[in-house]
Amino acid sequence: MKALLRILLLTIISIFAVVIIWKTCRPKNNFANPSVINAERKVFTEEETKILNLELGMGKSEVERILGKPHKTESFIEDAFGFEIIIYYYDFGSIRFEAITEEHIVAEITIDKPGFKGPRDIQVGEDIADAIKKFPYNENSERKDGYRYLYGTEADAEYGYITYDENNEVSLVTYVCNSNPESPEGSIILSFETEKNKIDLIRIGKLYYSN
Repeated sequence: MKALLRILLLTIISIFAVVIIWKTCRPKNNFANPSVINAERKVFTEEETKILNLELGMGKSEVERILGKPHKTESFIEDAFGFEIIIYYYDFGSIRFEAITEEHIVAEITIDKPGFKGPRDIQVGEDIADAIKKFPYNENSERKDGYRYLYGTEADAEYGYITYDENNEVSLVTYVCNSNPESPEGSIILSFETEKNKIDLIRIGKLYYSN
């Protein structure tokens, strides 16, 4: 009887040891395994493009009223579409205006300096893993051809994905809403460019035209 109890005890200890080793040695997910079904993590929406007291589609004169005159301006003709693009530079980064209406309107807002909040209070300099944890994340999705979907696919109206560089590091994280699989026009895009797993640039834009 004592021998049987000893064997049973050793078996339990062995199983416990194996579990501890597995938990210690298994690969760790830098994104803390957030789940796509977690109700606290909502998909990216158009409402979140309203940042720095600005919003997509705002006229150039309204931007100047809110932010004042830019530090520097730049203009050029977009070869793909043949219309004028104007870039305004401010402390936080830049604004791209496109000639969609009689007045140039905001088509893209870029933050490339720390201390300025983008969607969900994300800022330049933060860990990209922390930013990803603020959105849905499908831990079961597979990486393919340098990409990995976070939620949805290009066939959906809302989706997000990671782009990896040649060193298998995250180089870009993109979230799309209002997408039409048949045409990219009207899609709203939030992207985080990264450098060494830190956010280097935040960009919000709307595709008014497609080539």
